[in-house]
Amino acid sequence: MKKSKMMTLLSLFSFMLTGCSKDNPSAGIKKDREELKIVSKEGLKKERNAEKLSLYQDSARQSLSDVSALWEKKDGNHVFSPTSYLIAVSSLLAVSSSVDAYKDALRIPDPKAERRDLLSSLNGVKKNSYTDEIITSIKTAAFYQQIGNKYAFDKNKQEKIASEYVDSGVTDAHHYLSQAQDYFTQKIGLKRKIPDLEPRADAVLVYGGLTRKDCADLVKKTASFTGLNGVSKSVDAVTFGDDWGRKSFAYNKGENYKRMSLPISNTTLEVILPDEGVGLKDINIKKAYMDFKANAKYTPLYGYVPFFKIKETINLTDIFDRVNSNKAVFCSGLLKEDVDNDLQIRKVIQSSDFSFSDKGVEGESITVIYEDGAVRPEKHPYTEFNVNRPFYAISSFGGFPLFVNQVVDPVFE
Repeated sequence: MKKSKMMTLLSLFSFMLTGCSKDNPSAGIKKDREELKIVSKEGLKKERNAEKLSLYQDSARQSLSDVSALWEKKDGNHVFSPTSYLIAVSSLLAVSSSVDAYKDALRIPDPKAERRDLLSSLNGVKKNSYTDEIITSIKTAAFYQQIGNKYAFDKNKQEKIASEYVDSGVTDAHHYLSQAQDYFTQKIGLKRKIPDLEPRADAVLVYGGLTRKDCADLVKKTASFTGLNGVSKSVDAVTFGDDWGRKSFAYNKGENYKRMSLPISNTTLEVILPDEGVGLKDINIKKAYMDFKANAKYTPLYGYVPFFKIKETINLTDIFDRVNSNKAVFCSGLLKEDVDNDLQIRKVIQSSDFSFSDKGVEGESITVIYEDGAVRPEKHPYTEFNVNRPFYAISSFGGFPLFVNQVVDPVFE
């Protein structure tokens, strides 16, 4: 039995909201407080709603623009998940009031109505019809977490929002991390360690989590890559197309870059390669993302894309400065009516793990066989697409960006 190759992606996005007081009230927490609990309703399962992704395209583009501005301040490999970002943000806004004060800045269309549809559209598993092995899986979930007693969740409101993809839990400052880790491990198989936000005793956390796997049988070769330091080295890469121009891929030539879409199995890896002499910072990634969707054409290509692995925890708190105002009232849709709600966003953190390699798990792989005739085929013109310098790689599903990577050194540890 062949070994399947796979791309595995993990991401967790979280908000920490606390009150305005700077005092630490941890002494007020009783050791014999009620048992930690999670509210979940399996009966509210929603059918998959793939078309809902289109409503969040503008939100994804906005987040790309915001985060790429942060990347410009620091060279190196980076990874960001617009998907887990949108799950957490839409989940926050869905339980908040006065959302008009800031939802426009975040490009979230209608969080109260669309949050669960977004989650349902991003959950799915495709199996091999003969072996029942999983070929592709995308799993997402949102989690609301009450830490301490001050910002008390209303049980009826908890149960109202509970579904297969949205749950809530009550805990304390000492156990919040293990509760969140256990929840996402069981719910979506998240293995990456959740970063410690060091909340004080009374706070609310909102999480958006995503895991994804896509198996394929990829052809491996050794290729050349030149980093930012101008030094060339050999790297492992996947080849695509051939020099006979017999296989076409979605392709677009932009103003100072070229971009192609590499099929994995049921998802794609879209590569943005700057022209020779053009740096990554000279590429408008938001514009490149939009132009490709509008102008891509199937074109014979021949080249390679390096394998790489990136892990990153990124602080996105500054992005929310323009929306974290007194006009914004957070989490009202979860708290008891008599709670003095002075919650404000304190930290916004995303922790992601993206791996693109020829390694995988045992199982059947999906193989596409192109049959050649007995007569030598006619050679056709093709476009060379060798990713031999720093590039962007966008992992997409249904045209929606799950992960965006900036790769300046395609190392795989």
